[in-house]
Amino acid sequence: MRSSHSPNGQIERRLGAAFVLTIVFMAIEAVGGWFAGSLALMADAGHMLTDALALALAFAGFWFGRRPPDQRRSYGYRRFEVLAAWINGLLLSGIALLIMGEAALRLLTPVAVKALPMLSIATAGLGVNLVTLWWLKREPSDHINLRGAIFHVVGDVLGSAAAMLAAIVILATGWMPIDPLLSLVIALLILRSAFALVRGATHILLEGTHDDIDLERMREDVANSVPEITGIHHIHAWSLTSGHPMLTLHVQLAEGADRDTALHAIKERLATAFHISHSVVQLECGLCPDAKTSLRNHAGAAILVAAALLTGSAAADERPVTVFAAASLNGALDAVSVAYAESGGGKAIASYAASSALARQIENGAPADIFISANEEWMDYVQTRGLVETGSRADLLRNRLVLIAPLGKPLDIAIGPGFPLAKALGDGRLAIGDPAGVPAGIYAKAALEHLGVWNEVADKLAPMADVRAALTLVERGEVPAGIVYATDAAASRGVTVAGIFPDGTHPPIIYPAALLPGAGAAARDFYGFLRGPAARAIFERFGFEGM
Repeated sequence: MRSSHSPNGQIERRLGAAFVLTIVFMAIEAVGGWFAGSLALMADAGHMLTDALALALAFAGFWFGRRPPDQRRSYGYRRFEVLAAWINGLLLSGIALLIMGEAALRLLTPVAVKALPMLSIATAGLGVNLVTLWWLKREPSDHINLRGAIFHVVGDVLGSAAAMLAAIVILATGWMPIDPLLSLVIALLILRSAFALVRGATHILLEGTHDDIDLERMREDVANSVPEITGIHHIHAWSLTSGHPMLTLHVQLAEGADRDTALHAIKERLATAFHISHSVVQLECGLCPDAKTSLRNHAGAAILVAAALLTGSAAADERPVTVFAAASLNGALDAVSVAYAESGGGKAIASYAASSALARQIENGAPADIFISANEEWMDYVQTRGLVETGSRADLLRNRLVLIAPLGKPLDIAIGPGFPLAKALGDGRLAIGDPAGVPAGIYAKAALEHLGVWNEVADKLAPMADVRAALTLVERGEVPAGIVYATDAAASRGVTVAGIFPDGTHPPIIYPAALLPGAGAAARDFYGFLRGPAARAIFERFGFEGM
C-alpha cells in the first residue's frame, strides 16, 4: 500500500501559480469564445473558471490542513482537505451538466462558428493547460485534494483538445455540429472524473476502510507475527485524509506475556507490513473490558453468569470445542464441524493460522482442545514441550504442493530439474508461505532446492504469514505465480494450476492431529469424529488425501 507525501509549501506555491495562469487565460478564452461563437471554447472557459475556484479551494485545503491541533479539534484540520476535494467534485459535476445542456440546444439550433480564431485560442489554451498539469503532476497525485485539482486541469486539457479538433473539422468540412458534439463527449468524461472524486472523498468522510487494507488479512498477519497474541477483535480502520490511515484494535495476550514487547512488535508489524504509523492498541489479558461493561449493563447476562457458577463443571462440558488448525484446512474443517453438529454432536470452533503461530500460542498458554498442524515438525515442537496428551497424536491427512498463476494468466512451464521459474516470473515475485516457519513455505523451499532453482528465485520471493495469504496475492494478480497446497488451489476460483511438484521433491505433506492437555469429553468425541469415515469423506471432497 502506498503512503502519501505530506503536503508542503512547494505544493501550495505551484497551486498558486496554476491559479494565476488559469484565471488569466480563462478571461482570454471567454472573450475569444464569444467572438468566435464557439460553444467548445466558452464551455472550456466556464470550466476553467471552476478550475480556478478548485485550485483556490485546494490551496485553502492544504493551508488549513497545516494548522496544528487545538482543544476543539484534536486531529487538527486535515479533514478540510477532503472537504475541499468533495466540493471540487460537485463543481465538476455542475459544469459538466451545464455543458451538456448547452450542447443539446446547439444541436437543435446550430450556430455558425469562426473556426480560425477558435483554433488559435484553443491551441494556446492547450499549451497553458499542459504547463499547469505538468506543474501539479510533479508532486505525488495520490492525495485526494491534489487529485481533485488535477482532475479539473485534465478536463481543461481535454476541452482545449476538443475545441482544436472541432475547429479543424469546421475548417475542413464546414460541419458545425462537431462543436457541440465534442463538447458533449468532454462533459461526459468530466462527469466520470467528478463521480470518482466525490465517491473517494465521501468514503473518507464516512470513515470507510482504505481500499488497500484487508482487515481479515491484517488480523491473521498480526496474530501470526506476534506469538504472544491469542486473539484480536474490535478492529476499526479509517483515513483522516488521503494517505493517512488510522487504526484501533483490541489484542488479547497469553497469560504471562510481556506487554511492552508485544505492543512494540504489533506496532512495528502494522507500520512495516501495512504502512499504518498511527494505531491505538488496547492490550487485554482476560475478558475484554467492553464485554465486562456489557455484562454489567444487562441484568439477563448477570442471571446467566450466576447460573453458570451454580452448574459448575456441567457448564464447562457444554462449551464449544476449540480447534487450533492450519490455515489450509479453512473450509474443509468448517464443513466437518457442521456435519458433526448435524449428527447430534456439539459445537466445534476452529481458529486458523500458520502452524508455527498456533504452536507458539499453545506454548504461551492459549486455550485450545485440539491441534491440527500442517506438518510434523510443529507438532513435534508442541509434543516435546509436554503440551500434547500422551498417546493421542495421529496422522490425519495428506496434501500435495502445486505451482499456481492468476486465472487468465497461465504459466507455460513444466516443473522439473532446473525449470526456468525465475525467467517466468520476470520482474514479478513468487508468493509462498514464509519459509522461516510456515509449513507450505518450508515445503516450497525444499522442492525448489531439490529441483536446483532456489538460488535463482530466492530474491524474488513474496513470503507471507500463511498459505492462504500467498493464495490471495495470486488471486488478485499482484504476483505472477505462487506455491500453495493443492487443496487451496482447488478451493479458489481465481487461480489456475501450472503444475504439481512431484513426490520426492519435498517431504511428505502430512497433517498430524492431537488432543491437548485438559481436553474434555466433548473434545474427545469431536476428535473421534475427525478420524472417522464421515469426516474423511468431507476432507477428500476438498482435495485432501486420507491416511
